[in-house]
Amino acid sequence: MFKLDMKNLEESIKEARNKMDVFGNKIEAIIKPFLNDDLSKKEILEIRYVGKFIVCLDRRINILEKRESPDFIIEYQNEKIGLEVKRFFNLEEVQNIKSKEALFEKAALEFENSNPEINVMVNFWTIKGFQFEGKEKKSLIKEINDFVIAKISGSNPLYPSSIEKADFIPHSSLSFIYNEGAYSPEDVTELTLEAAIQKKEVKFEKYKNNTELDRQWLLLVSGIGSDSFNFEDAELHKEIESQFEHIFLLEDYEARVAEIK
Repeated sequence: MFKLDMKNLEESIKEARNKMDVFGNKIEAIIKPFLNDDLSKKEILEIRYVGKFIVCLDRRINILEKRESPDFIIEYQNEKIGLEVKRFFNLEEVQNIKSKEALFEKAALEFENSNPEINVMVNFWTIKGFQFEGKEKKSLIKEINDFVIAKISGSNPLYPSSIEKADFIPHSSLSFIYNEGAYSPEDVTELTLEAAIQKKEVKFEKYKNNTELDRQWLLLVSGIGSDSFNFEDAELHKEIESQFEHIFLLEDYEARVAEIK
């Protein structure tokens, strides 16, 4: 009979946490001089991406300046280099997520209009692969709201065909929240990379002129969520043609860096 060794498990967890703390501390040490209250959310994310990129790449790179066009001036091997950062998304999945969020927001609005005395927060998870057309929105909203009112009334209704799970939480106001749940990002494709690179390629001369630096790097970042991409198992065979000296991919969630040019 299998017996779980709790002591070894606790030690493994502790070791993993220590490694994460060390990793996080390295990033914070790099980016701390460049963080301030005047930065936008986008700028803060860019600084954190570059900090993670430097730690993951494990090269002696220093951030010299946070700026615009390009986003940074860095120093590597005693030379200044322009670094532009671009986050790229699975645009089809972004639209899919937004349409689901809008569906539940609209359902909550109609529910509140009909039941102004009810305050509750409901977290919804849809079935895997759920998508809908505009003409189906009205009937889906009715199914959602009928389900919610039945649940609150104390009955045990069946979930609508589109809903996998719903959690009801007492709250001071009414809200319906869409949750992505578990996801598996798609592998990045050469076509997706080419499109992302091209958006920055057209600005290459601007980056050079603004910095008076010939050496320019591009950092492409895949974020966290179902709208991100996985590049660990992606098959990329085509040689990248670009004026950027080097192009890197940072997979934010897995903290992985790949140099593709």
